Amino acid sequence: MNASSRSEYTFTIGGERKKYQTKFCLFDKYLEIECTCEHRDTCWHALYILAGKTSRIVGGDMNRQGELLQRAATISQGKQLIQQANRKFAGETHCRRCHSSRIVKLNKSLYARICTLFKETDNHKYFCKDCKWTW
Repeated sequence: MNASSRSEYTFTIGGERKKYQTKFCLFDKYLEIECTCEHRDTCWHALYILAGKTSRIVGGDMNRQGELLQRAATISQGKQLIQQANRKFAGETHCRRCHSSRIVKLNKSLYARICTLFKETDNHKYFCKDCKWTW
């Protein structure tokens, strides 16, 4: 392949304990994804970016993310991954920290609001009743 048919996009995703580098390499009809989390399948970090989410991207260029999404949508593998990402982030079903299914939306639960009364939750939407974590 020649160099002009390849594009690279690198993003830093801030996590609870660590930052991860996620790199997307787009070729003419193929998408390659690498992440420092070393997850075997397409990881949460890559799906987060492909879902168009932005709040955990550290110092990211949102225009580059938009360009990645536009270009990835033109190849079948990219379309499939974008659909998978959108399904994953359409609504949370499990806690991202402990994987409990006992989660509620912060604005819908009095219990969650009381538990997080002295926590910063402006950018958070969900609360886990098991580990008391918000995201």
